Amino acid sequence: MWLTVSMLIRGNYCRGRELIGTALVAQKYRELAAAFSVGRKQRFVRMAERGFLRCVSCFNGLRSGSWPAAAIPLSLKHGYTLGGEIPVVQCYLNDIKAGGLKWTPASLWWNPGKIRRRVGYYGKTDLALYDALDNYPVRGKQLVIVGSETPWYECIAAEYGAAVMTIEYRKVVCTIPGLEVVTPQQFAANPRRFDAALSISAIEHDGLGRYGDALDPDGDIRAMADFKRLLKEGGILFLSVPVGLDALVWNAHRVYGRKRLPRLLEGWRILAAYDFNDAMLDKGPLGSFDNQPVFVLTPALSD
Repeated sequence: MWLTVSMLIRGNYCRGRELIGTALVAQKYRELAAAFSVGRKQRFVRMAERGFLRCVSCFNGLRSGSWPAAAIPLSLKHGYTLGGEIPVVQCYLNDIKAGGLKWTPASLWWNPGKIRRRVGYYGKTDLALYDALDNYPVRGKQLVIVGSETPWYECIAAEYGAAVMTIEYRKVVCTIPGLEVVTPQQFAANPRRFDAALSISAIEHDGLGRYGDALDPDGDIRAMADFKRLLKEGGILFLSVPVGLDALVWNAHRVYGRKRLPRLLEGWRILAAYDFNDAMLDKGPLGSFDNQPVFVLTPALSD
């Protein structure tokens, strides 16, 4: 099976973070408006988010009995940091989860009405994705999403008229009409290619072990190669990753700047970029994943 395991083992703590963060901001701004400056309120929310995620990580570890590597193995550090050029920030998370998933038309994340109103659960990234889909239509096309914990992006793609398949390593009981969900093993038994693929805030986690995947300094690069094999000739990939100052936030995510972003996009032609400007690649703070533009890519002709 040519799809790498690391590409398939991922959840989406960022979406959870967005929901938790938004709820906390709304509540704490009202409660503490008279006592704290805006900067202090923001720091308070960030601390609350980190505390919540530590609790989730501990719960996942206790429930699954699995714990990702807390530190980068010395034998792999050179690869992860590009020979010391990428700084490392510590942020340990455990998103190895036991059990399967259940998706129904009543699921919180399956909400066509919100998509028609162009609501963004994941901040500016979703708004940029709407613009990308407006300009690069997927109506009537076959689209694949690799690795999903919730069907939010499946819902977006379906609302834009695509026939959607999700490849997810965990068993998903899906009763949403028209949405096809398969495991890697099922896909390997009947592989096919697609007109388009969608990856939002996922590839930056590949190879870091956070979701139980094998440690691989180039897990993200291999995932990009896998997408090429999933696409038909002339197919397109809608991709979003954190951009900013190059950083490896161990074991949470990578941030792509002037050093690693060109490596990630090597062999791809950029058709368009939404909510992106070159200055973002020099923007801190170090390790921040606040800026996640949407790139529209197609494999370079030489491939």
